[in-house]
Amino acid sequence: MSKIKMVEAGMFCRVLNSNYSQYGVKKEDVVYIAGDGMVAVSEADPYAYRKIFVAALMVDEVVDAESGGFTIDGKSLKPCSKAKSARLQAIHEAAFAEPEEDEVLN
Repeated sequence: MSKIKMVEAGMFCRVLNSNYSQYGVKKEDVVYIAGDGMVAVSEADPYAYRKIFVAALMVDEVVDAESGGFTIDGKSLKPCSKAKSARLQAIHEAAFAEPEEDEVLN
């Protein structure tokens, strides 16, 4: 029996469909999950909620923070493999790292 890996903020995920083409996201694109939130399913049932995610586009394997985010349903996402996630996380950390004090002085 395989374990289903849950989508969480901070993950890199593959988009499973083309429902988000209005955001420039195609099926099989990789996105960064920047956050999550709960939204009501309907006005008729104030206690029924679902979790949605805020995703950011990736450009050349780097999070495109300038383009802003978009909301996406977890059903449309599949977490990337551990190896791919580790590689993308290293790229992400390097791209958004604060400069060292020596680099600021030069």
